Amino acid sequence: MIERLRRPSLHLVLTAAILAAAVALRIFDPNPVARLRFSIFDSYLNLKPREADRAFPVRIVDVDEASLAAIGQWPWPRSEIARIIERLTEAGAKSIAIDLILSEPDRLSPVALARQLEARRDLAPVLTELAKLPSNDELLAQALAKAPAVLGIAGETTTSHAPRTPKARFATAGDDPLLFVPRFSGAIEALPVLAQKETGAGAVNWVPAKDQIVRQVPLLTALNGVLVPGLALEALRVGMGETT
Repeated sequence: MIERLRRPSLHLVLTAAILAAAVALRIFDPNPVARLRFSIFDSYLNLKPREADRAFPVRIVDVDEASLAAIGQWPWPRSEIARIIERLTEAGAKSIAIDLILSEPDRLSPVALARQLEARRDLAPVLTELAKLPSNDELLAQALAKAPAVLGIAGETTTSHAPRTPKARFATAGDDPLLFVPRFSGAIEALPVLAQKETGAGAVNWVPAKDQIVRQVPLLTALNGVLVPGLALEALRVGMGETT
């Protein structure tokens, strides 16, 4: 004897309807729901912010007011950045992430300064000697060659420049990861003289939420169709001595 199928109970129908509505809200994420979600997340962070663990082996070299007073206004000459990298290398740093886009020659290099002062005929002997000195970019490249350094690279929507082949390699399975990461039409990279000596390069782009507050940073970014690790992920790869 075949038993007749029972009609679903009202409780089951309501539960399924609420679940379907919740899934739809999360997929479409309308502004009121997003604002509420962000507000709750921010409230949790304000109520109990994450405490820094002094044993955690990460340090930040910060350009703060004290350092500006000691060294001078920003940007510093890249010879100074080279000195900092050399000191970090000597201190045993496993990975040095440089959160800067060094895409143009240093305007404070001796040659650049000599060019700016070439109208001063009374300084001709001094300018001649300045022109013989290595550029600050060359000094920085020498420091990078001896350091486990990761330089910044930025995704841009106003250029179609393709980045150099990343130092990092990727092992993938399943769908193409380029379909799921933030995409930019081009890239702004470090000068070739610097990029040739870098151990790695990582994207420094951040993606704000709908309220223009940054709550997360992408680990992977697509620049002109090239998959590039974020600066933090690339620094981790270099620090661990991995290739992929």
